[in-house]
Amino acid sequence: TSAEYLCRFLTEYSWWFGSKTIDRHQDYYNSPVLSLLGLVAVSQGYIADIVYYMASDQQLLEYSRDLQVQGFRKSTDSTAENLIVYGAPGTGKSRYLEDNFSNIMRVVFHSEYSYYDFLGSYKPTPLYKNSDALLHRINGDVFELGEPFIDYQYIPGPFIKILIKALRNPNNKYTLLIEEINRANAPTVFGDIFQLLDRKGDGASQYKIEPNEDLKNYLMSLLDIKHLFKDGLFIPGNMSIVATMNSGDQGVYVLDSAFKRRWKFKYMPIKERGFVHEKNSVNYAGETFEWRIILTVINSKLKNLGVNEDRLLGPFFISPEEIEDSNSFTSKLLIYLWDDVVRYKRENFFAPDIRTYSDLVTG
Repeated sequence: TSAEYLCRFLTEYSWWFGSKTIDRHQDYYNSPVLSLLGLVAVSQGYIADIVYYMASDQQLLEYSRDLQVQGFRKSTDSTAENLIVYGAPGTGKSRYLEDNFSNIMRVVFHSEYSYYDFLGSYKPTPLYKNSDALLHRINGDVFELGEPFIDYQYIPGPFIKILIKALRNPNNKYTLLIEEINRANAPTVFGDIFQLLDRKGDGASQYKIEPNEDLKNYLMSLLDIKHLFKDGLFIPGNMSIVATMNSGDQGVYVLDSAFKRRWKFKYMPIKERGFVHEKNSVNYAGETFEWRIILTVINSKLKNLGVNEDRLLGPFFISPEEIEDSNSFTSKLLIYLWDDVVRYKRENFFAPDIRTYSDLVTG
């Protein structure tokens, strides 16, 4: 936007390759401004005066920054969203998100993942002082960085990192991809950020929140974008948050309705034809079968046993690379069926002479 370029001109001397220095006083602004606008200096000097007074008056500068914020909001499109893709294992959930979103930062939720992992917190950070002393590691190696000290710095988490990138590059789209969102207590991990998931028509947060003091101080240290947070923290309109979820996994958390209603959901169906490695051969028990045939037969038998759809097999449960290794293939597939899917229905799924997992693998 014009306001953005103006602010950049006023704050980044090297950007416009100016040849005059600030000791030329007002002429420091006149010549480059008029040159860039293609105006005659003799008759149009008042334009340079406007720029000069904007640079001299803090309130005018704040007005220009407000214009920059408005321009930022208009420059982002409304495609940013909160999306959870769910389905059986191996249906291509992560691949779908990779193919449909750009500038992705990936994070994996797990049972120990916390709000402070997600947003950021103060953490011990090593500093090294130049020293003539000879220091050694515990194994006897010489330590060459210097005398170590521990400092505490605010280290932003993935949510804040991608948000900052999005704000600094408003013409690009950015994506935070959360793998296995329900393997952590997602509403607890999001904490007060939960409020930001409500979006307006332009994709930005409908509401803003006051960040905690540590995070606020960190954001205020970002001189180029700190003015964007003067009314609070928000998700910009060029930042999507997407996630994968398999509700059939063991040990996962249930997402409450208040959290779920702030997301769009896309179901990934199981494809038993039309995938890249459907005709790859698999060796088992002395016979060779196409992966497509094995997949279809297994899923059909599981359906007849009343197994839920999210426990069935997607075609990419076994990747094309894994099929080439018959030992890896059988171990991964059979342990999933034996331990997870038909743990209490083994006698109805496997042959009667299969009594142990060893019988299954060596059969």
